[in-house]
Amino acid sequence: MKQKTVIDSNNLPSELPYSSTLLGWMALDHWHAPSWGYGAYVGVMAIIWILLIANKFSEKYIDLRTGKHL
Repeated sequence: MKQKTVIDSNNLPSELPYSSTLLGWMALDHWHAPSWGYGAYVGVMAIIWILLIANKFSEKYIDLRTGKHL
């Protein structure tokens, strides 16, 4: 699998979507969403989380100040 070059976390952090996951869950609770709404949300967020975690392992970082790969 080919590694992508991404900006180092010191320059531009790419984090997992903790806050947006929690915010979506709280919105569903606030609007009294039906059970299928929760299921659809969990399914979509599970796919997003799996893809983002898999993507974290295929990244290589570059420092913008030095131009070197870390």
